[in-house]
This record gives sequence, structure tokens and C-alpha cells, in this order.
Amino acid sequence: MASSHEIAPVAIIFSLLQTISLVALLAVLIPSILSKSVKRLATWYFFMFSWVAYTISFLLFSWRHRDYKPPLAGCFLQAILIYAVPAASSTAGLCFVLELYLHIRRSILGIGMSKWARTLLFAAPFCVLNFVIIFSFTMGILHPSEIEMIEGAVYCHIRSATPSLVTALISFATNLTAIIVLVIIAVMVYRPWKVVKSESVSLTPTITWSIVIRVSIFACLPLIVLIVGLPLVFSTPDSASSDRWTSLLAILPLTVALIFGTQRDILSVYAFWRRREVKA
Repeated sequence: MASSHEIAPVAIIFSLLQTISLVALLAVLIPSILSKSVKRLATWYFFMFSWVAYTISFLLFSWRHRDYKPPLAGCFLQAILIYAVPAASSTAGLCFVLELYLHIRRSILGIGMSKWARTLLFAAPFCVLNFVIIFSFTMGILHPSEIEMIEGAVYCHIRSATPSLVTALISFATNLTAIIVLVIIAVMVYRPWKVVKSESVSLTPTITWSIVIRVSIFACLPLIVLIVGLPLVFSTPDSASSDRWTSLLAILPLTVALIFGTQRDILSVYAFWRRREVKA
């Protein structure tokens, strides 16, 4: 029989993955901010910072024994964040894809980005974040007895499936839209002769083929997680289903760090013994 002072295995794995993800994400962000050789779109930084916030929100009560009971206010705060931050992250991902599209469209058609479009791209993740925060806060105020630490003391949530459904719907809609926009980008770039009379389309130094391909790969992952994970969320709760869903939540930020952190321009920053510029 497991001791109440032991840390549950699922909590150890989850906390370890989230901690590794946080370190890896910061290792991607630091050179992109400090190094002049690493150039990214503004929305890329919003996207990456949102995933840093994602890991931090899940780590608020990490590495606790299985019977740990956090203060209600702290548990409520984490419950709000774990619904709001993932929704904002998926929205930030869509805004990043849309900015890619607008920049590539300017490269092909010479159409610049309007001020309202730029403002909307920056404001959308914060609007979604605030909407889910208000919604989750209202749910918690109306049903305080449903705010709890999940089995194994991994993180706090609201027992009702409604906040999870809202976050899932936002994530599904934004990621599906991102995939559609990426398909449009592929058509624009691979068939430029149907748009302009040029033999090729040159991407800017900020937008490389590596970025486009990596974004395309990542855009599919949250959809796969939602398709696999939603039945676990809305099925009859049991320990095995909860553990599988928890594992899926921990894998996503690590994949973000691996996909966007293995580009050659970022790796070259850490390869200090090599003093030559490498294109991503």
C-alpha cells in the first residue's frame, strides 16, 4: 500500500516532463532574444512565451506527496490557468501562422500588413486568455466544491467537464484553422506562377522553409492530442484514463521545444566553438 507521504509515479513523470520542457523552452527563447543571428516573427515570441506560461501553470504545485492539499485560493488560481493558458497558446499558434501567411503574401503580391491586422494578431491571444479566465473564474465561484487537486496530487482542476470542453473547442478550432492556412501557404509558394509572373518565391530571412515545415508539423500535434485525449476526459473517470490524459498534457510543451529548438541558427548559438553563420 502506497504511503500518503510518497509522490505518486504519475506526478513524478508529469512534473519531470514539465520541468524539462520549461528548461528546454527557455533554452530556445534566450538565444532568440539575445542573439542577432536568430530572427523570428513577433508572434513567434508570443507563441513561445505562452508555452513557457503553460509549463509554469502546471508546475505550481509539482513534486508534492499524493495526499497534498493546496490552499483553496492557490488551487483555484492553478485551475483557472490550466484552462486559460492552453487556449491562449493555441490562439498564439494560429496568430503565428497567420503572420507567416501575411508576410509570404507580401513577398508574392506586394500587399503589406495593415495596422489593424497586426493589432489583431497581437491582441487575439490575450482576448482568448481573458475570456477563459473569466469563464473558469465564474465556474469556480459558482461551484467552489468542484475545485480540487486531481488524484495523485499532479495539478488542480475544476471537476466539471465544461471548462475542459471550452478549452478543447478553442484549441481544436484554432489548430484546424492553422492547418487550413498552412495549406494555403503551400499552394501560394509552390504555384507562384498562378499569382505573379516570377520563377520563384523568396522567403525573407525571418521566414525560412524550416519554420514553415516545423509549424506544419506542430499544428497537427494538438489535434491528435485532442482526438486521443477528449474521450479520456469525458469518459467515466478512472485512474488509467486520468494518467493517460496527464501524460498527453506533459508531452506537448516538450514537443514545442524540440520542434522549434533544433533549428540550426539556434543550435549554432550554443556551438560556441564554431564561428560561422549558419542559416536555419
